[in-house]
Amino acid sequence: MLNRSNRWAIRNRFLGTAILAAAVIGCAVSAAPALADPTLAGTQIANTASLSFLDGGAPLHISSNTVTLGVDVLLDVVLEAEQASIRPSGDAVTPVGFVLTNGGNADETFALTATNDPASTAIVGIATDSDGDGVYSAADTMLTGTSVTLAPNEHRRLFVLARRGAGGQDATVSLTAASTTGSGDAGTVFAGAGVGGADAIVGHTGGRATAHTLLTTQATGPRLEKSQSVRAQDGSDHAGHGSIITYRLDAHFPGATAAVELRDAIPAGTVFVPGSMMLDGKPLTDAADGDPASFDGSAVRIVLGDVTVTSVRTVTFETKIL
Repeated sequence: MLNRSNRWAIRNRFLGTAILAAAVIGCAVSAAPALADPTLAGTQIANTASLSFLDGGAPLHISSNTVTLGVDVLLDVVLEAEQASIRPSGDAVTPVGFVLTNGGNADETFALTATNDPASTAIVGIATDSDGDGVYSAADTMLTGTSVTLAPNEHRRLFVLARRGAGGQDATVSLTAASTTGSGDAGTVFAGAGVGGADAIVGHTGGRATAHTLLTTQATGPRLEKSQSVRAQDGSDHAGHGSIITYRLDAHFPGATAAVELRDAIPAGTVFVPGSMMLDGKPLTDAADGDPASFDGSAVRIVLGDVTVTSVRTVTFETKIL
């Protein structure tokens, strides 16, 4: 029988492991976050040890008593906006996509709250991507309530249907999902609220998450910004013979973008500095090999492929003034 202090020690280790896993996985999140499958709530973890020894030269084996522990419920949720910004079409209803993931270890119901700022933007309703094609259509199902139930590690795409009001000013559409079992600071315990009367413990995310998308009149596609800096041989920023020009390209992606490639020709009056290309601060090779970059003698080329999330990718390279 485990005493109360032992149960708390085991419970804290269980929560700590879950928080670490969520932190590591959160570094590489995508439109459908991939979470490690947690041990299901209610699972009985049984353990028996053995002892071997010699008795009068004869080997003997004995077993300890078996200790058993039921896994408590972990309350965790991940919610992501599929696009940072959307340009609506007039006053038509705009579907704003979000992906909800149950990061816990038991079936959980999440209460959904859609809000708008300013209030002139109306929330028409929330739909679920019932046909799974990632695009809102008449085939998708409007929620009749304000909650959804997800199995452990299940993803659900939701569309908040919004209509901008008169004036057409920018507006923010937000969606909040909160565990109906409970939410709060990580480690908060809801005694007996879990499967089979087990305790429910709030995980790393607090059992509650909010994501936002901007409805804007501005262009929302990818954009590319270029800047430059000069370093002369004497350490100044004078542009003269032998000075090094560092070019910086910042590629902004508001969401998923397919087949991305950057190309920049080396300007006349300069020569490319070998080995100077970098992507997000990491060095690249000049040859067309395993990394995304290459230099063909006249231009640098960086192939990013499909960009899946809202992000900024930064390329730098150097040329020398002749």
